[in-house]
Amino acid sequence: MKMFRLALAGVLPVLVPFDLQAQEQAPKIVAATTANTLPAKSDQLGECIDSWAATPTANAPTSRSGHTALWTGSEMVVWGGDCCSLYTGGRYSPSTDSWTATTTTNAPTGRFVHTAVWAESEMIVWGGGNNDGMYLKTGGRYCAQSGPPITLGASVQQRGGQSLVVLTWGPADGGSVIVVRDRVILGATENDGETEDRLGPHTGVFTYQVCATDLGYCSNLARVKVQGTDD
Repeated sequence: MKMFRLALAGVLPVLVPFDLQAQEQAPKIVAATTANTLPAKSDQLGECIDSWAATPTANAPTSRSGHTALWTGSEMVVWGGDCCSLYTGGRYSPSTDSWTATTTTNAPTGRFVHTAVWAESEMIVWGGGNNDGMYLKTGGRYCAQSGPPITLGASVQQRGGQSLVVLTWGPADGGSVIVVRDRVILGATENDGETEDRLGPHTGVFTYQVCATDLGYCSNLARVKVQGTDD
C-alpha cells in the first residue's frame, strides 16, 4: 500500500504528471516550512477556471461527423458517424486523459445522424441513416463498463493532530491503480484495495477516485469532509 502526502513547495502541491513512467509516478514529497499557507482551492486542486486543455489523439476514434457523444458519469462515449457509415467509437476518460475503443462485436450496422441515450448503465443507439440512402430502424445497447466496477469508499482519520483519508476499494485484482483527488492525479499505487492520503493539518471537502490503468475503468466518486481537530 502506497501512502500519499499533501506536500507544499511554495504554494502548489508537488504532483507527478500522468504521462511519466510507472516508476516515476509516486508523488514527490517536499518538506513544508512554517511560512507556507494552503492556497485557494481552485489553485491547489486544479479546478476548472474557464480554460481549455486538448484531449489526446492517441487511440482516439477516426475523424467523423454526424456521430453521437454522451456522458456516462465518468466517461464520454463517442459512436457512429459519417465518413463511411461508421460502427466504431471510443470512450474518453478525463480522469486518465485517455481513449479506449468501443468493441465492434455485435455492434449495430454503421450509421450517422442516429439517436443515442444513456440509460444509467448502458448506451442505447437507434435509427439514423447510411451511405446507401437508407433510413434505419435498427439499434443496439452498449455496456460501457469494460470490466467489473470498482466500489470506492473514503473515511477520515486523525493521527497526532494530522488528518489523513483512508481509501478502500474492491475488487482489487492486482496490477495498479491511479489515485485522483479533485481531478488531480496523485500517483499510481498497487491495486491492493487500500491506500492513504495524508493531508496534514489541511481541511476542506475532497473528492477521490481510483482508476484501473491496465483495464481502463474507474471507480465511483467518494467525497469526504475533513475538519480540524477542534471543529
